Amino acid sequence: MTERDRLAALVRAAGLRLSADDLTALLPAWKRYLVLVEELRTVMTPAISED
Repeated sequence: MTERDRLAALVRAAGLRLSADDLTALLPAWKRYLVLVEELRTVMTPAISED
């Protein structure tokens, strides 16, 4: 399953209707979002385990 497929599945699960062109346009921002989430998770994990 590609990142585009995962994004399409999430969009459908949220009840949104996007065209293939919309998904293609949204994919770069989605990839940046995933990177930011992983970076935040990396930074926050040590802080959470210290509590």
